[in-house]
Amino acid sequence: MNPTSSERNTKATIRDVALAANVSIGTVSKIINLRKTFSSDVETRVKKAARDLGYYSNPMASGMVTGRTKAVGLVILDISNPHFTAMVKGAHRVALKHGYNMLFVDTEENQSAEAELISALIHRVDGLIMSSRLPDEKLHA
Repeated sequence: MNPTSSERNTKATIRDVALAANVSIGTVSKIINLRKTFSSDVETRVKKAARDLGYYSNPMASGMVTGRTKAVGLVILDISNPHFTAMVKGAHRVALKHGYNMLFVDTEENQSAEAELISALIHRVDGLIMSSRLPDEKLHA
């Protein structure tokens, strides 16, 4: 018999949750990721096992399967400008409401840094909100 994560002193895996709840790994995945509903008994067992084991899903691992990051990027010119502060707060509030994390960069009104920051950010998010001074032809990824 394979030891569980807690017996190995590592974080719990989806396999540990499946074993504890006596269901398949696929069932745990579908419940955790809200892709399918099951009987209340099965959902209760899976959620209890996850809670008891301290399991939480890894967004990077999920992203490899789904191709989605559940993150939105926000590029602003200057965080010290109150206009952008309000934009960050509003975008963050909406992102959280829809289950997304917000990643943001402050370009400090530096065009050469801006292009580099956008390029680094664009592959880590599902969408991008930008305030930019770069010409359109430099913005196509």
